[in-house]
Amino acid sequence: LYAEFGFQDKDTIKAYPKLVKLLDDKDIDVIKGTISALAEIAPMYYEEHGNAKNEQMIKKMALYLRSEDEDLREITIIALASLDELALPAVPEIIRVLDIELDGLKRMKKEDRYEHLVKKIFYFTTLRDIGAGSYSAIPVLKKFLALEG
Repeated sequence: LYAEFGFQDKDTIKAYPKLVKLLDDKDIDVIKGTISALAEIAPMYYEEHGNAKNEQMIKKMALYLRSEDEDLREITIIALASLDELALPAVPEIIRVLDIELDGLKRMKKEDRYEHLVKKIFYFTTLRDIGAGSYSAIPVLKKFLALEG
């Protein structure tokens, strides 16, 4: 992606710290673009610098799964899914969000649950992509599977 614009990996990696700061921007569209860009850069950054800063960024990114903005939540979970095992630091937040959603689903009529359940399937596939480190999500998965309807 960045090579199309003349950036080399080193140039792209240099942008990483500035992009991480943009996660705090007030403009939701800036945050959406930043999350997508960081998902592209994080694997390169990891290869060069290890996971310490990636871990902090991923935890910060995962907080947007709580956003009121549905597009931002979707962009965030897609970005995390693209990171595979690098997204491991996001697992506790993904579980937290799923637990909150589960509480809401329990209060809904069965016929109203379907749309909400479908939207959460990608959260579970993200956990699958993260791999064995996401085993702590098994209890919440069992709760979702136990929902009637």
